Amino acid sequence: MSGVSRRTFVTGTAAGAAVAASHAMLPAAAADPVAAAAARQDPTLIPGSKHFATMLAFGDFDVTAEGQIVFSKPHLEAPTSPGGPITIACAGIQGLSGVITEREITHTESGQPRVRLSRILTHFQWEDPPVEIEQNPYKLSWGELIGDNPGGVEALLPGKATFYQYLILTAYGRPTVNLDPLIMTSDSVTQWPPVGSQFITPRPTDFYELSALQNPEAMAGEGPPPNLPKVATLAACASQVMSQVFMPKV
Repeated sequence: MSGVSRRTFVTGTAAGAAVAASHAMLPAAAADPVAAAAARQDPTLIPGSKHFATMLAFGDFDVTAEGQIVFSKPHLEAPTSPGGPITIACAGIQGLSGVITEREITHTESGQPRVRLSRILTHFQWEDPPVEIEQNPYKLSWGELIGDNPGGVEALLPGKATFYQYLILTAYGRPTVNLDPLIMTSDSVTQWPPVGSQFITPRPTDFYELSALQNPEAMAGEGPPPNLPKVATLAACASQVMSQVFMPKV
């Protein structure tokens, strides 16, 4: 930055950003719900797309006497035994997701079209109990969309979408990470982004004490290191995709 002061550089950058922002526009579909719904049902628009969506997550927190947190189905009741866990209902955790769909289409052995997904944003926040869920930047969260029927791009819908996610889950101020992927699947995807679809967990996922990891790179390993304390288990949960979020473009 020779010959240019930091103050001048920052001021110029801010001024340029202000000018660019004044020309930012939302896509036309943002103002036309009918057109937006039609676009979501067009499978030819899926490859190479990027979308953001609002979500609601559902699941209970079971806090055991040892301090372990267990996430379970909302309809489960808390045990009444003195040593049983304390269950706190957590229905409707508000969240956002962001997904990039790759352009290349491959096929399963039975000829169904398949496209790979990159999860670029996961954010959930709840106040009572205090919970925050963020995407782990040290591990790749990915997924795939597979059409129900054989064919080309036109057969991507209806389909099945599955995500393999790595998260930083902070409950009661205690950050935890999963070292095996949290799998979320929806068998009934009829539009993309999958507004109206429900994603569920087919298996439990363990979360470990983040502070027990010696360095951030340990989060990128496969499976938990020896003697790493497990402090949470996501036994089951569900998330509902509620609406599409449109981002402005310059």
